[in-house]
Amino acid sequence: ISLLSKYLPYAKYKQVLVGQAFCTEGPFIEEPWFVISRLDDLIRNHPGFNECTPTEEWISIFIHEYFHLLQLNHRSVSRFMVSKAKNGPFVRQVALENFYRKHALFRATVEYEHELLKAALTKGDKLDIKTAIQTLTRWLDIYRSRISTFSGRFSCANAQRSLADFDAYWMFIEGLARYVESQVLINSSYHTEADDLDDERFSCFVDWAGKGYNGLPAANRRCGRRFYYAIGMHVAFLLDIAAPGWKTKVFSKRRWLVGMVEELTKEQTLTH
Repeated sequence: ISLLSKYLPYAKYKQVLVGQAFCTEGPFIEEPWFVISRLDDLIRNHPGFNECTPTEEWISIFIHEYFHLLQLNHRSVSRFMVSKAKNGPFVRQVALENFYRKHALFRATVEYEHELLKAALTKGDKLDIKTAIQTLTRWLDIYRSRISTFSGRFSCANAQRSLADFDAYWMFIEGLARYVESQVLINSSYHTEADDLDDERFSCFVDWAGKGYNGLPAANRRCGRRFYYAIGMHVAFLLDIAAPGWKTKVFSKRRWLVGMVEELTKEQTLTH
């Protein structure tokens, strides 16, 4: 691929996960390129794919990656990225992952947050609004304590960058995209019949459709070093129950998903 003055050989992008945006200069200096990898190519080149990988997974991950373009082109996100890039190095995911590995208490707290959110969602149809709100309220208290406890150490290790800002940023970017990806699998309204599609790997989402959260592979996974994926996804699923209109407002909130939960808990305090 030739990107303006730069050349990107195939070996550099042959393992991109279905789709990936490339910028040659940096955030929002130019429009990104979106590279799409076919499933057959990923099976040959990527260790995460094999002959048993269904097309539905390719589709859901494609939606995940394409959703990033919508996020990154939104003015609230672009303003954040540009402002943070001006004031110092932009904190990449690997910085959060390294911090997670290094600090046992941070890791334990994140895992506790994940189990708390997960326990509520595994109730399935029995999960009511009250329980969803209570869970998010409790999560926010634990989350704020984690951020407060580790902000100083994270800043020292990352050129005085803010843990609160970048934890919330990556939770929103990757966690919300994981939520969208998951909805593609389980929400039948997004599916279409494809009887004439010549694809032995495609079965019209029968393994996921209508099964809800408990039918997702993510429902049985541990949180792990990329915790911001799991925490963000679970918060989004709970917001569906606790505050059904959240999607129309989340991009306008400071720190996005965290801001939505803060608004929700504040509203609950005012009404009681």
